[in-house]
Amino acid sequence: MVIHDKFITLSSHETFIVLGVKFITTTFNTNIRKAIHVIAIYQPSTLLFSTIINQLQKLLDVMPTYYPIVIMGDSNIDMFNQNSIYPNEFKFFMIQYSMELQFKEITKIYGIHIDHIWTNEPIQQCILGVVETY
Repeated sequence: MVIHDKFITLSSHETFIVLGVKFITTTFNTNIRKAIHVIAIYQPSTLLFSTIINQLQKLLDVMPTYYPIVIMGDSNIDMFNQNSIYPNEFKFFMIQYSMELQFKEITKIYGIHIDHIWTNEPIQQCILGVVETY
């Protein structure tokens, strides 16, 4: 969808795996905004919670946060699990980078919430440049 628009260009794309956490980072330039950074994450359920926090922190520390950032993917952290400390720790970590969870409903038929979309701006503003160019 995004690649076909003549006003949106893919300026960078990189895939890497660090300690078992897979990251795909992509930057789009638009005619309205200079850049929108999209980070896709996959963390296998066998990895420690601290692994994703440490690796995501290293990535976010070098990202230019004055541009919209969208982080999405399967981090295997169930945000509705009230028997776990991980959802609150993950939320606190993301808030430090001005990231907000964009949907707060269960995303899997199994009744868990492990798929995430976080942004440092409301999602409507992050995709505004993409939507308006159609």
